This record gives sequence, structure tokens and C-alpha cells, in this order.
Amino acid sequence: MQRDMEELRRESLDMESKFKAQQDEKLSDTKALVEEVKYLRNSQTELKHELGRLFKENSELERVLQKEKHRTEHAKNAEGKLLHECAILRHRLQECSVNFLAEEEDKFTVDSSLSDALDLLATLDNRIGLLLAEAQLLALDEETSFGNDINGDDLGKIDNKIWRMLTDLFIDNARLRK
Repeated sequence: MQRDMEELRRESLDMESKFKAQQDEKLSDTKALVEEVKYLRNSQTELKHELGRLFKENSELERVLQKEKHRTEHAKNAEGKLLHECAILRHRLQECSVNFLAEEEDKFTVDSSLSDALDLLATLDNRIGLLLAEAQLLALDEETSFGNDINGDDLGKIDNKIWRMLTDLFIDNARLRK
């Protein structure tokens, strides 16, 4: 019987040690899970902050994009208006020279003195100078209003038209002065 008791005691101790090992394992697993939950909660908080920051950044970028789209559209309209104004000025320049020369042609034949011719040329130069000054003011107003930092295919086409128009203006001016 004593042997049976000894054996029961050993089995009991063996079971207790197994039970204690399982308890220790459960405790370490629980601690690991608690640490993992803490880490995940901290990560979740950090990710929420990052997400909020990214939403704010996205909203800001969308606002900037809309502002740039508006500026681009405004610049297109302004450059189109400038092109139209340049065309009007060019037309006025051509009318001025044709009408002025037609009106003054009779005076050349009647009064063909050197001083009259010089006065006529000075008047013509003054009118051309006024038209050029008006064109330069228009170009300067548009340039200072909208800047030169806007790029785009449509804007490039309008810029080319403006440059061609201004080139034609200066060529016409040179021809008229000859």
C-alpha cells in the first residue's frame, strides 16, 4: 500500500508539474497576446493619424489642383482676349496708314514741300507710336496679371498666335516707316 501511495504521489507530482508547465505556458501566451494587442492598438492609432494626415494632404492637393485649373482657364481666356485686342490694333494700324495716306495723297501733289512731307511722316510716326504703345500696354497688363508660369498645349498655341501677331505688327510698322 505504501508503494501504491508512493506511486500515486509521484503521479500527483508529475501531474502538478505538467499542470504548472501548462499554466506557465498559458501565462506566457497571455502575456505575448497582451503585448501583441498593445502593439496593434498603438499601430492602429498611428495608422489613423497617418490616414488623417493623408486625407488632409489629399484635400489640400485637390484644392491646389482646382486653383491651378481655374488659373489656367483664366489665363487661356486672358490670352485669347489679348490676341483679339492685338488683331484689332493691327487692323487699326492698317486702316490708319491706308486712310491717312489716301487722305494725304492729294496734299503731296499740291504741297510737295520738304517740310510738309516731314510733318506728314512725323504725324504718321506719332500715330504708329501710339498704336504700338497701346499694344505694349495691353501685353504688359496681361503679363503682370497672370504671369508666365502656366503651361499647356492650348496656351502654347495661343502664345504662338500672339507672337505671330506681334511680329506682323512690327513688320507692318517697319514697312510703313519705309
